[in-house]
Amino acid sequence: MSDYDARKNAAESYDAALKAIRLEKIKSGEINPIVREVTIGDCRLIQGDCLAIMPTLGKVDAVVTDPPYGVLDEAWDAMNKTELAAFTMQWAGAARKISDRAVVFFGQRTRQTIQDILYLIYPEIRQVIWAKGGGTVADDGMFYSYESAYFCKPTSEPETLVGPKSMRFAAALKACRQRAKMSRGQVDIAVRGKKQGFVTGGKRGVACRQMTSCPQSPQR
Repeated sequence: MSDYDARKNAAESYDAALKAIRLEKIKSGEINPIVREVTIGDCRLIQGDCLAIMPTLGKVDAVVTDPPYGVLDEAWDAMNKTELAAFTMQWAGAARKISDRAVVFFGQRTRQTIQDILYLIYPEIRQVIWAKGGGTVADDGMFYSYESAYFCKPTSEPETLVGPKSMRFAAALKACRQRAKMSRGQVDIAVRGKKQGFVTGGKRGVACRQMTSCPQSPQR
């Protein structure tokens, strides 16, 4: 027990207790978890802690997320495997409660940690490949020149996630952005806090879209 740090342990326990109390107050309606909300067309853009907000959304068609997965030397992403597993269990469990479908982007270097948890939560998982060039060396020693996303679903029945070269979602997103008179950079800043790449803005990087009032979407 030479690595045991009593002060750190006490601070982490105190922080966990505060989070638990805050979550209970959110559930009871005493605290509003939404920091900011903007309506763009028939969609809601919500800023806040996803773990607190997801339970308030009700059922959604799918949860699409590019969460932190412990591959960058950044405060919001720097996690060891144990911390990554605990964090993944939190957001994945919350996501599963509001939808039986999810699209989860992940890093090859920590794939095994996230993959094992998702396979315990969802009955069926298929992999979507994003060929992007470049590449990194993963924990298994392999060099990957692509990134993957897991398509998590409730049954083994075939489903179409997106049609070949389909631009329907991109066109709908562009139309919403133009109606809101926002540039792509402004959307980046509003969602991520900065205009840069595919980086989520913190350890709560899960985005949900409630589509009950949206036009008929492609088959999923």
